[in-house]
Amino acid sequence: KSPSAGDDAAVFSDFTLSQYAIYGVHESLGMVNCYRGRFLPWYGFNSDIEWYNGSNSAGKEITQYAITMDRDHMVQITFTQSVYTLSVTKTGDGTVSLDPSGGEYGYNQRVTVTATPSDGWRVSDILVDGESKGARTQYTVTMDRDHSVKVVFTEIVHTLAVVKSGNGTVTNLGSSQHTDGAQVIVTATPDTGWKVSAIKVDGVSKGAITQFTVTMDDDHTVEVEFVREKHTLTVTSEGVGTVTNGGSTLFDHGTVVTVKASGNTVEDFRVDGVSKGAIAQFEIVMDGDHTVHVVFTEQTPPATKNVLKTSSVGTGTVTPAGETRHDAGSRVTVTATPAIGWEVSDFKVDGVSKGAMTEDEYTTDLIKKS
Repeated sequence: KSPSAGDDAAVFSDFTLSQYAIYGVHESLGMVNCYRGRFLPWYGFNSDIEWYNGSNSAGKEITQYAITMDRDHMVQITFTQSVYTLSVTKTGDGTVSLDPSGGEYGYNQRVTVTATPSDGWRVSDILVDGESKGARTQYTVTMDRDHSVKVVFTEIVHTLAVVKSGNGTVTNLGSSQHTDGAQVIVTATPDTGWKVSAIKVDGVSKGAITQFTVTMDDDHTVEVEFVREKHTLTVTSEGVGTVTNGGSTLFDHGTVVTVKASGNTVEDFRVDGVSKGAIAQFEIVMDGDHTVHVVFTEQTPPATKNVLKTSSVGTGTVTPAGETRHDAGSRVTVTATPAIGWEVSDFKVDGVSKGAMTEDEYTTDLIKKS
């Protein structure tokens, strides 16, 4: 009778079998076939038991095993589907979902990763095994091995560019970054003598206002335009005379304007209704609208002078003699006195004979100025 494989004589028949038998004693009870009393890991791979961890590489996957055909053997091989893990991490504010969910998947199973940013956030990148897949919200992973996915959420920011022209101060001047949906107030304060002519947002005028609130739903530009204030100077006069800057004229704020009166005596010089006295000129600083009124003294204009020319032929005297000037409308007597032995033969006025007389009166308005 052949000894049983479990008999002591067989177990300890050589050094190697004895060594493996001792190793088997140290294995846990769950790895020993207690019913048959055989030490499965290292000894006696019998046909009526399952082989489990049959070499020094216990616990490792093997794909081949050499069997010595010293008797009949039965080999049972168990295949199990590989399971791979998909690990997901994120940075920023948002959620990440897997379809199908779970995190562990069979070989070549396709898993869709969906990234949903919170309000005011966006997906800036999806990385699979450390490799960037770009700024996308969805990516499908094929589970041919363990994989890792990292979703990067970034807060949305927009740029506000504020510029100005002219003299004044503006809040948030220059370029600044703001989160999506933020409300930014731009306030314009003109310098003295200046005013806001317009605030433009993205090239569209919002009018001559000093404040505007920008909603940062995108990049925006704000232009503030300051211009000099203009003031009106109104100059009038009464009486005979002339005044510079007569009428209504616009001047920039701060301009110094000199108003001069000439052509007659000034009785009064009034600025904004207040008398400055009988002066001929006044300087006005245009810090607002102003009025000037000049009053000239009424005077009778000098009489017009006409020229009387007298001449004679022959010997005698004429008065007035030669060229004389007389007020228009006045009466002048011209007397002709002949010398001894002479007499007046004719008396002509403006070439018209008046006869042989020695004197006559004529109003000088009949005498030509020439």
